[in-house]
Amino acid sequence: MKGKVARIFFDISYQPHNGISVRTKQKIHVPIDVKKTAEKRWMTEQLGPRSVEAQPNIPIDNNIIDTFDIEPEPPGGMGAFRNWIGQNYNYPLEATRNNVNGTIIIRFVVNKDGRLSDYEIVKNLGHGTAEEAIRIIKKSRPWKPAIAEGKPVRAKFTLPIILNTH
Repeated sequence: MKGKVARIFFDISYQPHNGISVRTKQKIHVPIDVKKTAEKRWMTEQLGPRSVEAQPNIPIDNNIIDTFDIEPEPPGGMGAFRNWIGQNYNYPLEATRNNVNGTIIIRFVVNKDGRLSDYEIVKNLGHGTAEEAIRIIKKSRPWKPAIAEGKPVRAKFTLPIILNTH
């Protein structure tokens, strides 16, 4: 590959039913061709943005469970989700120009039906990096919801993403 290659890593934490926070480090190199990303951005600027179908409103259920027996899981598992993010993340032009590297942290809710909502930037590197991560996460297919006492529950999920242009 020509041009810089960005890499994304993941570090995941969750809290199972016993209430003890578990942190798993699942770091995997996901190459992102920064030059290809810049070309896609240029085409979008020239041709205009693609229309994106809005997600329907999700009914509000304020009962977000902090502890659960089974953690929420994206379609195909975390490995497939990491690869999907790596393939679809467009490294922001300003972040590329400024050699922005580091960890962004996005938190969101996985609802009982698996749809995602309530996106929150916990840690931002600026230059549009976290906003791009949320843009991609919003396009995710429904997840398997968290399970507590045998029933699907709403659960917060925290997703650290390490960006590296080196």
